[in-house]
Amino acid sequence: DVHKKECWNTLLFETLEKYGLDEVFNVLQLLHTNNESFALVCHDYAHDIGLKTYILYGTDFALTEKTSYCNSGFYHGYMEGLISADQNPKNILAFCLRVRDEVNSAFPNAENQCRHGIGHGSLEYLVYEKPDLWGNPKELLDESIRMCEETNEGYDDRMRCSSGAYNAYRAWAKSSPHYAEFIKPEVIFDLCADTEKDYAKDACYWENAKLLIRIPNAGDAAEIFDVESEVVPNDHAAFVGRVYRSGAQNIGKTGVHENSYEHILAFCRTAPVIYQNDCIHGLIEGLFFAGEQGKEEKSVVGFCSIPELTETERTHCYMKLQSEMKNTFKDERLKEACVSISDDFRDNEVCPLP
Repeated sequence: DVHKKECWNTLLFETLEKYGLDEVFNVLQLLHTNNESFALVCHDYAHDIGLKTYILYGTDFALTEKTSYCNSGFYHGYMEGLISADQNPKNILAFCLRVRDEVNSAFPNAENQCRHGIGHGSLEYLVYEKPDLWGNPKELLDESIRMCEETNEGYDDRMRCSSGAYNAYRAWAKSSPHYAEFIKPEVIFDLCADTEKDYAKDACYWENAKLLIRIPNAGDAAEIFDVESEVVPNDHAAFVGRVYRSGAQNIGKTGVHENSYEHILAFCRTAPVIYQNDCIHGLIEGLFFAGEQGKEEKSVVGFCSIPELTETERTHCYMKLQSEMKNTFKDERLKEACVSISDDFRDNEVCPLP
């Protein structure tokens, strides 16, 4: 509903301007709890809060662990604002190190999300400042990924950053009918195959797998293209599991407010057996990332308990959930989440038995 979304925008931005970052995330949490449709768009609103924070406050504001809400969209939007104003790699990295120092103790994944945001910001900057690159997606992305190399070391951090660039690229191309051809599966996956650096190739397949997924209508099983044969070349077969996992995240998000999870599991049952665990991992991530703020584990526990899972899949489900909990929660919040894990499925390093 257009009017509802306009109302949400106004409420959030006025709250941010009048009462600051901590309070706007309290409002975001209430919207998520009281509106079932908000789960699918919560990340986008958190993203816009991040951008608006930079516009209003620059770097002069107090960080909060609540920036983790809605899969950390705040950092992705904030870095777009920061990089639009300052392309100095040292200053960009300095903010992510500040995030590490001020937020990681409460939200261990904060710095990682900030580094992912560098990719978002660098691509957005190039789109607006260098329109001569619009007709050359490979050069546009290569230049953005160079920023990822300058601000990150190691495969994982560079992959996170590059995935932010591909994410922003996809959003930009989808927003304009003139460039929609750039994200046709046969075009974007050729781009992935031609990417020279493995971390960037990994990021490309990961982000653009979501183009293959058609969100089902109520009661219908989702369909997935035959990614193994149609979009991932034989010499890149190692990335196929990533494609299924990434695409499944979008399906998982649709199950957050459901009382039954069989329809999202049906999606993964369409995948070849060898990739079903990858797919189920994606469902778990989607459920967790889009889950009710402050109760992110709730939907995943519901999914892990359905009888349609094999016992091996159930064990893996709870292990994956606890891995996400470890990366997202600390101290009392982690203990609170562990209460929902039955003794038979506890990982003693994350949720030790009482």
